[in-house]
Amino acid sequence: LTLVTFMSVPLIVVASKVYGEYYKRLTTLVQDAQAASNSTADETIGSMRTVRSFANEEAESAAYGEKLGTMLALNNKQAVAYLGYGSFITLAPLITTVTVLYFGG
Repeated sequence: LTLVTFMSVPLIVVASKVYGEYYKRLTTLVQDAQAASNSTADETIGSMRTVRSFANEEAESAAYGEKLGTMLALNNKQAVAYLGYGSFITLAPLITTVTVLYFGG
């Protein structure tokens, strides 16, 4: 029964390590996407006279919206990754308990 109990420990450790590396990479990508969208907004607002003189408001708005869409997609990936990790970390001890009760009687 002790071996059955300790079988879940390596699974949780490996899952945490893989999730941590993936989440760190996604966080960097989200921050880069946010910086790009902020840069686009700053450039557009800073040169508003030029944008208006060329009647380019729609193109600048579309560029900003595209960068926000990229950031949203990355945030959704983070949320799905967290959902999977949180579910696994929550269910692993419960499954271990059920397995111990099954084998132990």
